[in-house]
Amino acid sequence: MKNVFDNAVEKAKKAERAASAKIERHRKTVFERYPLLFTFLVSFGAVATFYGLQEIISTIDVLANHPTLILALGITTLWSTGKLYEKLK
Repeated sequence: MKNVFDNAVEKAKKAERAASAKIERHRKTVFERYPLLFTFLVSFGAVATFYGLQEIISTIDVLANHPTLILALGITTLWSTGKLYEKLK
């Protein structure tokens, strides 16, 4: 009886490996299958976002005339989000 059980287990493991090998391509994420495309898309998104923020900031007179204020706001934002991250961790 034990031999039959061991045989069934081996057959199940073999079937699992065969099925796993067949669906391996579909298990990969889209980023793993198309890394260059996603690299370009992420780069474009980041550049477009920064350019858009730069254009918005340049239309606000107070921020356009005082770049140190922008720097202070940026550092304060980074500091506060870091503290929030630590608190939520």
